[in-house]
Amino acid sequence: MVEPSSFVYQLRVSFINSLNNTHPITFSSDEAVNINFNTIIMITTKILRYNFIPAILGFLVFFSTGCDSGVDAVGDTESVTVSGQATENGSTQNNQRAGKTAESSEVLNSVEGAVVTAVAVHADGSVSTLEGETTTDANGEFTLMAEGEGAAEYIRVFAQGDGEFEASTIVQVDGRETVNSRPLTAESHAHADIYLEAKSEDNSNSHYEGVTAADVSIFVNADLAADINARTESAADMGIAIANAVNAQIEYNTKAEAGIDMNAIADARSDAYARFQSDLAAATDAEARTEAYANLEESYINVFSENGANFETQAQFNQTFTSILIEASGEADGNAELNLRKQAELILSTTSALAIEEKFEAEGASEVTLDALAEARTEVVADIRQATSAKAIVDAKAEYKASVDAETESHFNISSEMRTTAEGEINSSINALQNALINLSLFTNNVAEATAEAFADFYLDAQVNAKTSFEASGMAEAEAGAAASIVVMVRAIVA
Repeated sequence: MVEPSSFVYQLRVSFINSLNNTHPITFSSDEAVNINFNTIIMITTKILRYNFIPAILGFLVFFSTGCDSGVDAVGDTESVTVSGQATENGSTQNNQRAGKTAESSEVLNSVEGAVVTAVAVHADGSVSTLEGETTTDANGEFTLMAEGEGAAEYIRVFAQGDGEFEASTIVQVDGRETVNSRPLTAESHAHADIYLEAKSEDNSNSHYEGVTAADVSIFVNADLAADINARTESAADMGIAIANAVNAQIEYNTKAEAGIDMNAIADARSDAYARFQSDLAAATDAEARTEAYANLEESYINVFSENGANFETQAQFNQTFTSILIEASGEADGNAELNLRKQAELILSTTSALAIEEKFEAEGASEVTLDALAEARTEVVADIRQATSAKAIVDAKAEYKASVDAETESHFNISSEMRTTAEGEINSSINALQNALINLSLFTNNVAEATAEAFADFYLDAQVNAKTSFEASGMAEAEAGAAASIVVMVRAIVA
């Protein structure tokens, strides 16, 4: 909608009144866009009568600028109005759900009088200044009109106040005129730092969108964000790890000939972040904010299965992705290492467990079996989420594997020796995978491609070897193939 104070609006009013100077007309800004048919006839008649060529040009300007978008046609200046809240909180995440030690999100501690500005974030991670400035009110709330090249896509909104207060967030605009940002916290500030670093790293794969804001929000929790802000961990290193992980999925799609539309995957993740951003902006209590994070996590986990892949393929993509982040966690310090690994292990375990359940269901497993597997999945996710050490994560996954092993033996009517023998046949594939990952540096140019190739080879070789083992024990080909898939997936979780 065109604002009454805008130049375009005033131009329209002046234009019509110049043609109708004996009876000046007035109308609201909405009416400036939606002039009735009789008015159009009147204007057209006077144009023709007086051969008023300049008026024709004005007439064209009048209607061409009536589009409801974030781009002003006069000068093609991009603009957006952003509303949000600046807070002193460490995070908007619920501590109990995620096992946080960061500041509680029960109450958002608003910052009054902070100066709010914005920069445009470009595809290569570079930024450019946007015009516009405002200050927060007593509730820390603000409305900022940002204008300039790039304002219609992604922007970073800053709030700076007395002392050393500074918070920011990435705002996904998507061409809208108005958008509500997530609350500005220390966590969202770290997310923004990492996002810029990741985008600068993944620019070589410009054919695909690459890293999205969702990738950062999923894997960098409040505790890890606090380490980034305290400079005990590097935003650049974290950005490189996330960019490599995303690019590894793109490479895996090619090497495994999976046939997934990776642009659609990036779009779906961007859509998930847009919903997350909106949900957090609308949340009025800790429960609603917790639900926003849960919804983002669920959308992220299922992004491949909702775009044409089965759960097994989805698990393979996420195994490739999370392996880089788990490897990166080993180069972090103490608390940061644990928190990055936890987030990666949560995605890995959840997607793998869903794939295992899908395979059992396809094989006609009973409701009792499916319920037992779902319960095991719930338990491993909860245990990883609450883990206080790497050993606790390893133990949780081992317990999950034991549950799946028992259900595998029961459903396929095989002995533990048969299953163990099949696992033994894939150990060489596991060792080759582990050696390939160990020898990689996270900061070399080929890490994404090499990781993808290692996992593509692993899944192909391990599946063949396990299936051959089961067939040698007397299982039918189809049944042996299904059992092999389950053994490989659960073995990959604990590898």
